[in-house]
Amino acid sequence: MSRVSPPLPAAHSPATDVQSLVIRLDGITAGDFLAWVWDPEPPALDHGLRSVAISAEPLGELINIELVWAGQPPTNPSTSAVAAGFALTPEVAVHSANYTHATVDPRTGAAPVSQPFSHRARPRICGSHAR
Repeated sequence: MSRVSPPLPAAHSPATDVQSLVIRLDGITAGDFLAWVWDPEPPALDHGLRSVAISAEPLGELINIELVWAGQPPTNPSTSAVAAGFALTPEVAVHSANYTHATVDPRTGAAPVSQPFSHRARPRICGSHAR
């Protein structure tokens, strides 16, 4: 299961920051969370957040997220997750996997996508409360 929000036109900003997050769920499947909890049209989209790419197994407990920001993303991964429409409920733990600076391809308006990441990697664990 994967979903991608449409990118904004390239004219907005040639430089982007790509932030990868992992959400670990407890008591709800990724499919149910994405269907019932996640906001597919988050308020930050069009306001700094260029796109959201999601990869998850429907019955799994992990959601891999790649956020493309026009400029620097929030420093707290939980804040980034909330801005991207992921509600922080007691069942949600946000982990930060990596962060890269990229340049938008002027032909496509897209930033290069980082390598896929796995739950087997040891992500830095961050609290579920925004600072």
